[in-house]
Amino acid sequence: VKMGKNKEKEIVFLDTETTGLNVYKEDIMELAIVSLRGKGKRSYLFNKLLKPKVRCTEGAFNCHFITDEMVKKEKHFIHYYDELKEILKDKTVVIYNENYDRRLINSLCERYGKEPLLKSDDCICLMETYAPIYGDWNEYHESYTWAKLTSAFNCEKGKMNLPPCDEKNIRAHRALGDCLMSKYVYLAIKEQ
Repeated sequence: VKMGKNKEKEIVFLDTETTGLNVYKEDIMELAIVSLRGKGKRSYLFNKLLKPKVRCTEGAFNCHFITDEMVKKEKHFIHYYDELKEILKDKTVVIYNENYDRRLINSLCERYGKEPLLKSDDCICLMETYAPIYGDWNEYHESYTWAKLTSAFNCEKGKMNLPPCDEKNIRAHRALGDCLMSKYVYLAIKEQ
């Protein structure tokens, strides 16, 4: 993505773990942002548990296993609004299932009287980018089926070669782990 005269925007990866799936009612329990630049902790721009203002659904808990006890002393997402705005400024934000995370984050911003943090023009949906590589065509929807991030990361279809992964914090369904998996999937797609 170009910005101005030959100046590329920095690429970052963002992921959330939430209290449920309704973007207009739910809250964020964990958020991470990782830069394409650097390796390991030097690439972690934001990685925090957050205290939601709504209860976590059983379905969401069964996915990420973040408990009320884990977040009871944490701050709410909106407390970090200014810090997040600065981190995301002039960045291209890559998100696996971008539509969900962008809408949820912007819905929370709106609920608290803040400007949206994520513009669709500044975001890339890695899930949609990966779908043709995964290659399962859906005749009914006339589009490629979306694959799970873990399927993409594990190259289940064998169509990509991920670069060697030396990250120690890759755990599916946790914000940092999903950011790191997205980073490696992005790098593999870029190499094709």
